[in-house]
Amino acid sequence: MHDDGVIGRAARTITRWQLPILLLASPLFLFARPSLTPALVLLPLLWLARLRARGHIVPRTALDWPILGLLFMVLASILVTPDLPFSLGKIAGVLYGAALFYAVADLGERPA
Repeated sequence: MHDDGVIGRAARTITRWQLPILLLASPLFLFARPSLTPALVLLPLLWLARLRARGHIVPRTALDWPILGLLFMVLASILVTPDLPFSLGKIAGVLYGAALFYAVADLGERPA
C-alpha cells in the first residue's frame, strides 16, 4: 500500500516519526485539561497515517484483546462519569498509553 502521491509520502513520513511525535506531545496527554481536548485529535490522525502507510491501524500483538478491553471500559466510563472534565486526564492518559504502546510495537514492523 505504498502509493507515491503526496498523501502517501506524508503518511509514511508521519508514520516514521510517530514515536517522537507522541513523545513530544506527551505533556498534552499526561497533564490534560479541558482546554487541551483538541490535542486528542492527534491520536486518530497518527492512526490514519499508519493505515494509509502500512495498511493497518495498529500492528498485531499478543496484548490486542486486553488493550481493546481496557479501551472499551474507558468508553463505558465516559458514558457514566458524572464530571467529564475531571475524568479527562485519566481518559487521555489511557488513550496515550495505548497509542504509545502501538507506536513502539510498530518499530518492529518497519521496512528496512
